[in-house]
Amino acid sequence: MTRYLCLFCGLVAALSLATIGGEYSFALPDNYSDCRIAAITLSGEQYKNLGGHSDWLRLYDAQGKIIPWALEHKSVKNSTRKRVQTAIKITEVRKPSDGTLEIVFSTAPDAMLPEMAILVFRTAVKNFEQQVQLWGRAADGTERPLEMDGFIFDSTDTLDARNLELKFSPGQCRDFRLVLSSASLERKLALRSLSVTKEDGELKRTDEKMSFLEQPFNAGSLELWSEQVVDDGSVPLWSPLSVPFEITQRSNGKTILHVTPGVYPLNAVEPVFEEDNYSRTVTVINLLAEGKKTLGTARLRRLKISGLSESSTSMPIPEISVGDLEIEIEDNDNPPLTPKDILVSVPVYRLKFIAEPAHFPLRLTAIPNAEKPVYDVDSIIALGGNSVNMLELRPDAFLGETIVAKVPSGKLPRIWLFLAVGLAVAAMAVAIVATVKKAE
Repeated sequence: MTRYLCLFCGLVAALSLATIGGEYSFALPDNYSDCRIAAITLSGEQYKNLGGHSDWLRLYDAQGKIIPWALEHKSVKNSTRKRVQTAIKITEVRKPSDGTLEIVFSTAPDAMLPEMAILVFRTAVKNFEQQVQLWGRAADGTERPLEMDGFIFDSTDTLDARNLELKFSPGQCRDFRLVLSSASLERKLALRSLSVTKEDGELKRTDEKMSFLEQPFNAGSLELWSEQVVDDGSVPLWSPLSVPFEITQRSNGKTILHVTPGVYPLNAVEPVFEEDNYSRTVTVINLLAEGKKTLGTARLRRLKISGLSESSTSMPIPEISVGDLEIEIEDNDNPPLTPKDILVSVPVYRLKFIAEPAHFPLRLTAIPNAEKPVYDVDSIIALGGNSVNMLELRPDAFLGETIVAKVPSGKLPRIWLFLAVGLAVAAMAVAIVATVKKAE
């Protein structure tokens, strides 16, 4: 009888594991002998293998005990190059006898200047050329050249081109002397004077004279800028993932695709076609139990002609956490496109937990339709979670079958899951009891 009870318990355990599905395992790292904060980063494909729902994830130690974890959406630093202006004060403007124009200006003593600065001329003067030289004065009063071969110009009348910027390295200088090659510009002005003699009513002579005018060069204003890398904070990291789809309609000037993501949340969709050149209006619809919900419409296009390449094929959508997708492609009178893949954008998640050597080997799996676990380790992990000594673990090969919930998450599917397990266990119990009685 005892032997049959052991067999029954083994079958129940095996059935319980079967309801969970595949898993990733983690061996004990080399030279690991203390208790540390550990982190597991899941790629889109790994997340998909584990069912694609963060609430379902479960982590077990070598003895099968639950290891509490804290989930975070991995972020990356977002930085952009922006032009930042530094205030300057013009202290003197001179016109030396050699015909040049000198402008003396300075910045605040505590101004933070970058390695490379940009001096911008704001002028309405057209058609000119100016050689530019720039000196800087250090705190000890010594003057040194910063740029001796600068050049600004405007050639609007002959060619629509302008350069009104001078790049230089200010070093430790905060006082500057700018020299322009010409304080005034020589302009040609055609004046026509006529000496008229008439013979039989016809004009016989015309004299034309050319005069020259001096126009002061109006520098307008000077601005000092720099290109700096500005930290815009951190943004959540998302990654593209290929998901299953099928063509449900290709007629009446429209192609409709049914997409089964199986991974959530999503915030973008990108249909991939075999054709290189196309432009189509695409609508993405969320298929829910209560009906359809339009997520957005966009014009997707791709151009690849004679070395020219342009692509706008990804469509952002409001973040969704449930339901399949329907993609409607407006072909109109164009030949239908041939879809070869559908990519969706899924989050890159990290599981952070307290790892001890006795926990290994670890098992990471998922329970379909399970509710989000409530653990009490967030505050502890937060204390040591940013440590440079954090243990980064990478999953081995996925073992078993991909975890898939055939029914959308909710109370009813979970009841059916437990009911199915209960019926299976009851059926095996009845069979074992009948076998025992027959043997007796």
